[in-house]
Amino acid sequence: MWQLATAVLKRMPARGGYTAAKVVGIVGYYTWPRGRKAMHRNYRRVLPAASRDEIRRTARRSLVNYCCYLVDFVRFPALTPEQITSAVGNPGRFQDLDRALEGGKGAVVIGLHFGNWDLGAGATAARGYPVTVVAETFGDPRLDAMVVGARTRLGMTVLKMERAGPSLIRTLQRNGLLALLIDRPVGGDGVKVSFFGAPVEVPAGPARLALRTGATIVVVGFPRVAPNALAVETLTDFDFTMPTGLVPAGSWCHVAMTYDGSVLRAYVNGMEVTIKPTTETPLVEPVRWIGKVLGAFNGQMDEVRFWNVLRTKDEIRESLTKQLTGNEPGLVGLWNFDDPANPGR
Repeated sequence: MWQLATAVLKRMPARGGYTAAKVVGIVGYYTWPRGRKAMHRNYRRVLPAASRDEIRRTARRSLVNYCCYLVDFVRFPALTPEQITSAVGNPGRFQDLDRALEGGKGAVVIGLHFGNWDLGAGATAARGYPVTVVAETFGDPRLDAMVVGARTRLGMTVLKMERAGPSLIRTLQRNGLLALLIDRPVGGDGVKVSFFGAPVEVPAGPARLALRTGATIVVVGFPRVAPNALAVETLTDFDFTMPTGLVPAGSWCHVAMTYDGSVLRAYVNGMEVTIKPTTETPLVEPVRWIGKVLGAFNGQMDEVRFWNVLRTKDEIRESLTKQLTGNEPGLVGLWNFDDPANPGR
C-alpha cells in the first residue's frame, strides 16, 4: 500500500499531493477510533481550557498536518538543495549554529516529532554542515530502506539506534551535528520530567553525550507555516547550556556511585553520567576521610551516605531529595551535618 501511495504522490503536483493528504487525514481521523481517542486525551492535557469542539478540530488538523509531512517526505528525493534550503525560514539561525560549533566539540541537536524535522535536517546538510541522525529501524525492510535512502540523499548520515554506539561520540569529536528526537517515552533508562503537568520518562542519551564530550546542546523545531507549500519556520534555542564538567560548579548537586563487582557507575542528580568496567574494589580500607583524595575537595558537602547494598537508579532517584532517618535497610553511614554536636553515625 505505501509503495503504491509513494509512486502516485511522486507523480502528482505538489498542490494535488497536499489536497490528497488533507482528504486522507480527515478520513483517517473519523475512521481510526483508537487513534482519535488517544489524540483527544493528549490535547485535553495540552489544552486544558479548550472546548470539546476545539480539541476535535486541533486533533483533526494535527493528523492532516502529519499527512502533509508524509507527502513532503516522499517528494524529498526530487528536490534540489536550493529548493530545500529556500523552504526553511529564519536562515540567520545558522550563524548562531556556527558560533555554537566554534568550540570544536560538535553539537547535540535535540528535536521532537513536531513539524517537518527531516526538512530542517536536510536544509542543514545542504548548507554543508555534517549532519548525523539517529533513527529507529522500521519493521518492513523495504520501508526502512526507502526512509534511510531519502535521508541519505538529503545529505544526512543515518545511524541506526540499535547499532549507534561509539559512532555518536566520534561524530561529536569531529565537530559534527548529532540529531536525535527525544519525545518518545522510554522505560527504565531515561530521565523523569514533568510534561504538561504529568510525569514522563524521556531518553537520557543526549544529556549523557553532552556531559561526556562537552558538546553544545541545541533545541530545534520546524513547524509548517504554509498549508499548500513546502515551507517551515526555524525555531531554535542556543541558550541551553550544560556544565563544563560532570559536576557543575557553583550549584548543589547530588552525586552517587555504585559498584557491583565489575562495573563502577556514577550518577549526577539521578542521571547516569559515566560507566567504568573495573575489577578493582573502590574501597579496600576503612573510610577515614571524606573529600580528601590526592588533596582536599574544593567545595562544600552536605548529607553523606554509605550503603552496603547495590542501589538501583530508581532507588537513587527516589531518595535523592529525601531526608533519611538513618534506619533505612542497607544504610550503614549517614552524615547530615544538621547538628554540629552529632554530625552522624
